[in-house]
Amino acid sequence: MSDKIPTFKGNGLTENRGMSYKSNCNTELVSNWTNRHDFTGQVVAYGRDRKREEEVILLKVLHNIFSIIVLVIAAYSLIYQNFEFQHYMMFFLALTMLIMGLKEFKEERKLAGWTYIGVFIFVLLVSIQGFLLG
Repeated sequence: MSDKIPTFKGNGLTENRGMSYKSNCNTELVSNWTNRHDFTGQVVAYGRDRKREEEVILLKVLHNIFSIIVLVIAAYSLIYQNFEFQHYMMFFLALTMLIMGLKEFKEERKLAGWTYIGVFIFVLLVSIQGFLLG
């Protein structure tokens, strides 16, 4: 194993041959260094970074599933001119908007996130009204 210990300075990665870290290092990166390196020396995500990546992946999967459901119902309605499943399509469209809003919040774009949440509430209310009246 190499005696090189990385230190994190500014935007780059430098190497320190000593056993201690320099005082101007980012403490979060330095303290997590031993937990985040595998045997190949590559940085792998553990802790908060890994949890955030798993949440984003889950949101992407749910977004794709709900979008496909909306697309299938819309295509069926257009091809066969049968609009009895329109309320279900609106419900899944509302869920798609909710997932998109949550993804925007994860990426720290609050204005877009609140916009998607507002669209989610509106489409959900329209969907519920369609279920109750239809």
